[in-house]
Amino acid sequence: MATRLLGSAACDHGAQMLVARAPEFRRTIEEWRNSAVVEEWFQDPTDALLRWRGMPAMTGIAKYLARDLDVRLGMRVTALHQRGEGWDVRLDSGERVTTSAVMLTTPVPQALEILIAGQIELERNIRSRLEAVEYDRCIAVLARFNSPTRIPAPGGLVPPDGPIAWIADNLQKCISPIPAITIHATARFSLEHWNDDRADVGQMLLQSARQWMVGEPLEVQVHGWRYSRPVRRELESSLILTTVPPLLIAGDAFGGPDVEGAVRSGTSAALTLLQLQNETTIEERQ
Repeated sequence: MATRLLGSAACDHGAQMLVARAPEFRRTIEEWRNSAVVEEWFQDPTDALLRWRGMPAMTGIAKYLARDLDVRLGMRVTALHQRGEGWDVRLDSGERVTTSAVMLTTPVPQALEILIAGQIELERNIRSRLEAVEYDRCIAVLARFNSPTRIPAPGGLVPPDGPIAWIADNLQKCISPIPAITIHATARFSLEHWNDDRADVGQMLLQSARQWMVGEPLEVQVHGWRYSRPVRRELESSLILTTVPPLLIAGDAFGGPDVEGAVRSGTSAALTLLQLQNETTIEERQ
């Protein structure tokens, strides 16, 4: 769930919406609606399910969930080392963070890099399952305009053919005060042009979207999602990598390739962690 500013425009350029299929996630959506962090966007006639948008944008949901947490941004974890009954988390700044438990929710290849750097041994079966996870890539184009677009209401569509998988009008979506669009390229196009000049690729996608644009864009940004959507995922909702000290892995490659799947996976890992911590407490008392 990512939002980027282009001047006074705002564009959701990661996950575009939320869809609740399971009763548990519908209850979560209802809680978020009551807290004014999601709103109805539209109902898709193909499945009759509501599409929800984050408020004031998709990052609003993450900020709401993190409101009471110690969140540290702009810090890259380079390695994870076991230290007795806890973990030593190393950052690229040279700083270290110690903790009693760790939950990894990065894309799986990045999680494996962290584990390998810390020389953490995994069971052969677990390692092979994690190495089998695969992701599609996605190139995203963000552009702001002087004039409203020709994208029909409700402000998002899937073109029937061509290199564009999704195009959204962030003004109609009610997250941008001025006209701005988000384009997501197809997985095939993104892979074929991943190493090409991003500005050139952005122009190719804008040209493909010409029929929905009015005038030339005032500003364009191009972003590449290397791990956009899991296409070969782990069947379990989360995995325990070690029990003492606890180390778990979760994410959309486990619970499903959308926000609902990520929530399902995170909830599974959280409940497992609580159970492990409770068992440890009982053993200590005995």
